[in-house]
Amino acid sequence: MIELRFWAITVSTLIATGMAALLSACSGAGSQSVISTLPSASLRAPSPLVHRVTQASSGPMDLFVVENDENAVEILANKKWKNTGKSITQSIDGPDGDWEDAEGNLYVANESGPNVTEYDTNSKDSPIYTYTGFTEPVDVRTDSGGNVYVADYFGSDVAEYKQQTDTPVATCEPGGFVEGVAIDTKGDVFVGFYDGLFSYVAEYAGGLKGCNNTNLGVSVNEPAGMVFDKKNDLILCDPGVPAVDVIDPPYSSVSGTLGSGYSNPLHVTLNAKNNQAYVADSGTDKVYVLSYPAGKLEATLGTSNGISDAWSAVDGQNYVP
Repeated sequence: MIELRFWAITVSTLIATGMAALLSACSGAGSQSVISTLPSASLRAPSPLVHRVTQASSGPMDLFVVENDENAVEILANKKWKNTGKSITQSIDGPDGDWEDAEGNLYVANESGPNVTEYDTNSKDSPIYTYTGFTEPVDVRTDSGGNVYVADYFGSDVAEYKQQTDTPVATCEPGGFVEGVAIDTKGDVFVGFYDGLFSYVAEYAGGLKGCNNTNLGVSVNEPAGMVFDKKNDLILCDPGVPAVDVIDPPYSSVSGTLGSGYSNPLHVTLNAKNNQAYVADSGTDKVYVLSYPAGKLEATLGTSNGISDAWSAVDGQNYVP
């Protein structure tokens, strides 16, 4: 199932936000063919910037794959990608993005919940905490300090929470529908949003406190899930192209791409070693495992792995900037 949220906005919602006239001519995208191979990435030279080393996730050696239509998170044994036969279904409702924090706790953004559920490192059968107060949460991230950040698409905001606290520390509205959030090694918060006509990537330098953001110069079609690598390069899914972009500081332009031939890439994550990337493509219902930063296809995870509707995937040994 192809899920382009920018085309899925209801007319009534657009009227309420004063933008119906801007999108009256838009229509949904049709089905596209399944890709079988992904060429190597086209990346720029390594950045000369040096950043501090951050804590790596201590979670289990598994891959957690969101299945939106199945209301489940499938668990694949890492490296061999064999389906363990176990899945997380309790309190999963319209799952979109997922994430592992530095302690190995799993977070799932449930757009239909609407909530974010947190699962313990050792036992993920039922949530240990549920974050509420959203309209349509689609992405979730944590920083190295354990703070939780949620992108609320129809809520048009990004919020920060202390772990297992349901009152936000800060809630900021960048100016449109928020579909992606990422935190760099300095604690700066980046969001991707759409204002009804244009798409932007905005930076909250120093964090969300004060809600002071700057729209960056990079041009993107539809910024969805995104993540930082160890060099503070931003890896961003752009299903509107479709592509997975690599954007290095100062984030003024796309400096490369990771893989190609995508249909509707929604989320991307990296493992703790930063040598493997996981791109979930809801257009092909697959997860593409790529070497990083080279972008060579290492595995295609689909029906043979028990995956039928992939929207997001995160390694138990996740990289948390």
